Amino acid sequence: MTQHGASARQKQAALEALGYVCEDSSPEHLEQDQVNAVLTVVVQGMNQVELSAEVRLAAVKALYITLDFAERNFANDMERNYIVKVICDTAVSKEVEIRQAAFECVVAIASAYEESVALQAIEFWSIVCDEEIQLLEEYEGSYDANSNVNFHFIEKALPSLVPMLLETLLKQEEDQEQDDNAWNISMSGGTCFGLMARAAGDAIVPLVMPFIESNITKLDWYYREATTFAFGSILDGPSIPKLAPLVHAGLDFLLSTMKDPNSQDGVVGE
Repeated sequence: MTQHGASARQKQAALEALGYVCEDSSPEHLEQDQVNAVLTVVVQGMNQVELSAEVRLAAVKALYITLDFAERNFANDMERNYIVKVICDTAVSKEVEIRQAAFECVVAIASAYEESVALQAIEFWSIVCDEEIQLLEEYEGSYDANSNVNFHFIEKALPSLVPMLLETLLKQEEDQEQDDNAWNISMSGGTCFGLMARAAGDAIVPLVMPFIESNITKLDWYYREATTFAFGSILDGPSIPKLAPLVHAGLDFLLSTMKDPNSQDGVVGE
């Protein structure tokens, strides 16, 4: 990969092989110097100066696999910010498959690393949601009419994004501060969740229903709080027929939540 004059095919093969090796290894099997060398090669392959789309795609896929090895790198502000910047630059590539692979890296980072990193990743997805919502509004909500300009990355990423964001809604007890205006991962996740519902519409409902049904009657207040937030966040976006089963399932719960002295918000949207 670092050999001068290596062909695009050789670079692609090297990156794919690197990914396979890391996939079959555990973080403890590599020394930090080796991790640094792997990340350097992968990031080099993702660089926009690389003319081969196949090489850049192989590099992004390799990065996704090697993220589990990069805990110490993400603990370093400079290294973390550089890796995130490279991923974000890759996420605006003209090749759809490369963008999708970069988005998957963002999801993985938001799930795996500390709050400051996860906040950056969630903010990234919120921006993508905003862009898709704007396109939907410009084309009056028609998914068919804007298919050539809106690639519906949010809808495609829902199976990975929804579980990750639902987990953030359960973290309000861990990171909630006395200052109601404090911005934390649960607030960021909830905001992104609402934007996702507007961007993806009906597709988000079946992915949220199991979470609501399994947590709706739990005694722990933070589960009830997360369920309330999830319920309220997706009411704007999906169609009424698609929301009907969700509303029926949650109505009794919401009425009881209004009377719950342990509830942080009392009523959705209050």
